[in-house]
Amino acid sequence: MGEFIYIRKLFTQDLRDGKQIAFPREPAEKFFNFRYWIDEAQPRKISFTFSPRENSLSVYSNKIFETRLYAAGTKEARMDGEVKAFLRDDLHAEVDDYVEFRKQNDNEYSFDFISRKSARASLYETFCEGRNFHTLVLPHIDGAAANLPPQRIIYGAPGTGKSHGIEDVVGTYADTVRTTFHPDSDYSTFVGSYKPTMTKMPRYGQQGMPIKNSADEIVTEDVITYSFVPQAFTKAYVRAWSKLFDQSKIDEEKRQYLVIEEINRGNCAQIFGDLFQLLDRKGDGYSKYPIESDTDLARYVGEELGKLPPEMKTNIPAEVLSGAKLVLPPNLYIWATMNTSDQSLFPMDSAFKRRWEWEYVPIKNAGDEDPKLVWKIVADGEAFSWWNFLKTINKCILDTLKNEDKQLGYFFARPDDDTSDVIPASKFVNKILFYLYNDVFKDYELPKGFAKAGGGKFAFADFFLAGGKTDETKVKELLSNLLPKSQQAGDANE
Repeated sequence: MGEFIYIRKLFTQDLRDGKQIAFPREPAEKFFNFRYWIDEAQPRKISFTFSPRENSLSVYSNKIFETRLYAAGTKEARMDGEVKAFLRDDLHAEVDDYVEFRKQNDNEYSFDFISRKSARASLYETFCEGRNFHTLVLPHIDGAAANLPPQRIIYGAPGTGKSHGIEDVVGTYADTVRTTFHPDSDYSTFVGSYKPTMTKMPRYGQQGMPIKNSADEIVTEDVITYSFVPQAFTKAYVRAWSKLFDQSKIDEEKRQYLVIEEINRGNCAQIFGDLFQLLDRKGDGYSKYPIESDTDLARYVGEELGKLPPEMKTNIPAEVLSGAKLVLPPNLYIWATMNTSDQSLFPMDSAFKRRWEWEYVPIKNAGDEDPKLVWKIVADGEAFSWWNFLKTINKCILDTLKNEDKQLGYFFARPDDDTSDVIPASKFVNKILFYLYNDVFKDYELPKGFAKAGGGKFAFADFFLAGGKTDETKVKELLSNLLPKSQQAGDANE
């Protein structure tokens, strides 16, 4: 499971005379395992060891505080004032600074102090946003313990929430690198290349001396120069190595994500080139087979890693530090999404595929998990269940195409805003029916449910009035054909 940490943002009462640091129910129960509404009469003796990462605080390392955790009525748990006094009087803690508690067992904890002005504080601010007293309980685990695959492709039908699933993991990492593949993507747009840039240079006179103005300042002019411009892969690669041996960061902060959207829309063999070799990882997360980098890339990587502090550079292999060889570090995660409805112009070969972990996102009713996501289609004053429509049309797609690739996920379409549960008829026609007519059934006979009252089957143009406005009566007729009365959503105003 890994070590647990509790991030606490300090507020005024934590540091005030006569007050103690208090813990609301969530951290008291989940982190300290102290159910104060039951254990009120039994204060627990606990110890805290100060374990700072900042060298400036090392003089206080391993300082131990023996204290108690006790109930304060039925609303919160508190601890005696030893830790508070140390934070305020010795470390000069202020409101909005952070304390990070780490659990060894129910009676032994370590803690660290993080100034609100430090780089780590910005990450913690993201973690704690919107929480009561800015608290959070989460497991402290490295990638191996979390079972995070270094290369991962999340695939499924359009609208199943593939990108959202990745965002749930990487959303708290502000420096996540993102890119989207397309048919014109290549090695240079993924890794980098020399490009012309505008640079200000001194203007020289006939004698070869810089020209100065009346204020004795050197006159400059814009000149086109060429420099190496890094793209997604190189940005993520340099950032990952730059974090790996930064002792001021916890494991979560060292993770570097490279997210590739729509990976199957590009020619992966052309885009990755010899980087393909690096995707073979050893058990420790490093690339099994290093590759030599080209001169331009080597120069850029060497210059960037050369800016690291000496204590961090000593742990990086010399050939990696110089940029001469490329090796993926264990904290670099390359995750991608793949839409099964897109027919790739350049199919992935099996050797490339086997270097990735694959995760399928099934089509499911999101309304079962969140009542706010129970949606309906409204046409001509009548409501139809969005989920029942999806189940029906996806069965038609499977029966007609004999595969699931072009089925629709729950989030293929959504209401116009988060406060509504209605997918309007105009969106239904212009997004869902357009997809069905132009991408799914264009080479196949339309399902029986598309039959219209006067005979024949609906053409796409039938869903529009003369002025181009949506003909909601036709939409209502189609949905009534597809969905039995028992599967409709009822009154549109419900």
